[in-house]
Amino acid sequence: MAASRRKLISDLPRFSVGAVRGYEDEHATIEVTGQFDRPEAVREGMCWLLLPDKENYYGELFSFKLETKIGKFRTHVKSPPRFDGRTFYHLSAYWQAYHVWMVTDASLSWQKLIFQSFDAVSDRIEGSDGQRLTRLRKATPEDLRNPELDIVQRGWDHEHCELCNAHIDPGDCCYYGDASYWVCQRCYHKYVQPHDLSFVDGI
Repeated sequence: MAASRRKLISDLPRFSVGAVRGYEDEHATIEVTGQFDRPEAVREGMCWLLLPDKENYYGELFSFKLETKIGKFRTHVKSPPRFDGRTFYHLSAYWQAYHVWMVTDASLSWQKLIFQSFDAVSDRIEGSDGQRLTRLRKATPEDLRNPELDIVQRGWDHEHCELCNAHIDPGDCCYYGDASYWVCQRCYHKYVQPHDLSFVDGI
C-alpha cells in the first residue's frame, strides 16, 4: 500500500474574493464575497483566511451556499489589506492560524528535550461570580527574583501538545519550538518534521 501524500497549505479549501465592502463603523468592518474551489470542510461560523506568507484574518463565514460554493466573510481590520481579486486558504476556527505556520515553517527551530516541571506563581483572581479563586501560572525569571510573590516549587507540572492536546508530563520526551510551542514526540514526527498538515480535518 502506497504511503499517503503529506498535506500542504495548498490542500486547504481556497476562497477567491470577488467583491469587497467596507463599513464606516467603530469596528472597521470589512465584508468580502467569494467562491470556494470546493465545499468540503467549509462550514459557516468563525474561521481563518490565510495567505502563505503568514498573513491571516479571523472572522465569520456566513451566507454560504453549498450549490454555488459562494459565501461571505466578515472581519474587522483597522488597516484594510487588499482583499479584492485575491485567493485565500480557509481554516476552521477549531485551529489557530499559527498551527499552520508552526508546522509548515521549515526555518522554525525545534529543541528535543525531556520535559521537567517549572516553578509556578500562585495568585488570587476574581471569578465571574465574584468569588476569589487561586490559580497557578508559569513563573518567569523576573517572578523568581520577586520576594513578594508566592512561588510554588515545581508547581507547573505539565504542558499540552499544540496539535493533539495530550499531556506532556515530567519525564516525557517532547519538542519545544522557538515561539513557545510544545509538541509531543508523536506529533513532532508525524506532522512537524515532515511539515504535514494532515491533522487538519477535511484536507
